[in-house]
Amino acid sequence: MQVDEKFIALGQPRRVWAVGCLYGDTPRLMQLHDFLIDHVEPGDRIVYMGGYASAAHGLSAIDEMLLFRRTLLMRPGMEARDFVYLRGRAEEAWQKLFRIPFAREPEREIERLFDDGADIYLTGYGLTLAEAQSIVRSGVPTMTRWTGRLRQQVRQFAGHEQIASAMRRAAYTTSPGGTPRGLVLVPGGFDPSKSLGDQGEALWSGIHGFGRITGECQGFNRIVRGFDPAGLGLDVRDATLTLDTREGKGPLLTACLDGTGHVLEILSLNPLPPAPPADQENTARAQDKPHLSVVQT
Repeated sequence: MQVDEKFIALGQPRRVWAVGCLYGDTPRLMQLHDFLIDHVEPGDRIVYMGGYASAAHGLSAIDEMLLFRRTLLMRPGMEARDFVYLRGRAEEAWQKLFRIPFAREPEREIERLFDDGADIYLTGYGLTLAEAQSIVRSGVPTMTRWTGRLRQQVRQFAGHEQIASAMRRAAYTTSPGGTPRGLVLVPGGFDPSKSLGDQGEALWSGIHGFGRITGECQGFNRIVRGFDPAGLGLDVRDATLTLDTREGKGPLLTACLDGTGHVLEILSLNPLPPAPPADQENTARAQDKPHLSVVQT
C-alpha cells in the first residue's frame, strides 16, 4: 500500500488509547482526560476517532483536546506525534464543504453535507445555514469567496486550523520495517475486500462488510472503529472492536490496546445526569464523580 497524507502511521507504540466518537460531548471528554492524564505514559498514542462538534457544546471539545495535548506535552518523553485525530463523518463533510465550488450539483451536495454534520461546524464558526444555501445558488466565483470566508472564520479559533489539517482518515501500527500491520483505527467502517488505501467512503459506512471480518484482514489483527452507523454500541469481537456511543446517548467508550491489536481494557464513561437546581448545586457537585468503569477483556 502506498502511504499518503490521508493516513497516519503510529509506528510501534507501547499502547494505543482509542477514543470513540465524541458527538461533541465536552463534559465527558473532560472527565475522560482527567482519567487519562494519570495513565498515559511516554510511548503511548492517543487516537480520537471523530465527532468533535455538537449543537449543545459547539466546538469546545476541540479546545479541550488542544488543552489536554498542551498539558501532556509538558511531560518529558511525550511528543506531538502521540496525539492523532481522525475525521469522523461530520469532519469529512466539513472538509468537503470547502470544495463546494467544484461540486457538480452544489445545492444537492450541500444538503448532503449538512445531513452528515457539516452544519454543526458551520454554525459553530459563526455562519448560517441560510446564507450557505443561498450562496450555492450564486455561481462559482461567489462560492469561492465564501469558502475563503470559512477559512478566515476558522483562523479566529486558536489551534483549530492546525488540528483540522492534522486530521486523517485512518491510523495504523506498523511492523519494524514500516509495513502496515497489527492494528488499524477507522472512523466507522472497513471493507475487507479492499486495501486500506482503497477504502474511500467505506471508512464512514458500515454497509461494506465490517461485520464479515472474523480474522486477520489486510495484515491487521484488529480493526477498531469509533462509531457504528447502526448505533448498536460496544461490540468486541476476535478481529474487530466497535466503540459506538449510540449518538451520544450511551457510554463514551475508550479502548486501551497494545500495538498488535490486543485489547487491554475498555473504559466506559456514562452520560452525566441533568444539571441540578441551583439550591442543590453544592450537594450534587460533591456527588458528581466521573461515572467511569473499566471493563477488563
